[in-house]
Amino acid sequence: MKFSFLVWNLRNFHGNEKRLQVANEIISEFKPDIFSLLEFRAGDMVRKLMFDFYSEYDFAVTDSKEGLEILVGWRRNTFSQVIWTQKRDFQNDILDLRPGGLLSVNFEGELYNLLFLHTDSGATSREYKIRKEMFSKVWKLKTALEKANEFSRANMITLGDLNTMGNGSSISGRSEIRRLNRAAKENGMRMLKKDQEVTWHQWSNGPKRNRRKLKVSDLASAVRSNLDHVIVSEELKIETIDQDCNEIKVYGWNQLNGIKLINFLWNISDHSALFGKLS
Repeated sequence: MKFSFLVWNLRNFHGNEKRLQVANEIISEFKPDIFSLLEFRAGDMVRKLMFDFYSEYDFAVTDSKEGLEILVGWRRNTFSQVIWTQKRDFQNDILDLRPGGLLSVNFEGELYNLLFLHTDSGATSREYKIRKEMFSKVWKLKTALEKANEFSRANMITLGDLNTMGNGSSISGRSEIRRLNRAAKENGMRMLKKDQEVTWHQWSNGPKRNRRKLKVSDLASAVRSNLDHVIVSEELKIETIDQDCNEIKVYGWNQLNGIKLINFLWNISDHSALFGKLS
């Protein structure tokens, strides 16, 4: 085994310590060598993460106008060298969008590049077009990394909340995923197979300013979507986790039901974490 990674959208995390405790339980269960928390608004909590939870990790965090940051931690003694680069080009010249975070790590003499993304959210033609432009920049970055590598290997892992929702009319979420997977293959990458079909669950009812907690009776009709993904360079090998040859473990709300599911969605996150290992 080489090293492991985990990414999780914690939904607008402002620093609630109870949420952080639950998140820590899940992260600690997998013990990833690299992990990322998306929608991390609590800049002052980074120090608490360092000293109270993950003293064996170093951290980097994006800096954007919107404040929905990408936080990344890596195990200190696993990598001989680490480079962190904030990728503002993934904002598409829109200041309210999130920049990407590129973590390049030297593992046993080989450079690996992990690109953490939280792409534009929404199911309109405008948002779909912006995501498509963002994905095209992934392929361009891969080409640039290949040119910089003496063996022409990007060793690239793109992961995060890619918000594959479609355009609200002619392109469904499933269709956007198929198109993204096809584009990845055309550019020497592939989308990893997950052990769950969906990664996001509707977490409330009502308008944005007056959200209401779901009831058990709402669960049968609640919306669920496949928004979070991992896409890797074709040269990378990923450990399979079951007999179905799935490569990514989806963990969080997917393992719950009834009132426990409702409480997790309301108090912790509407996304589940994604975990994988290079082999």
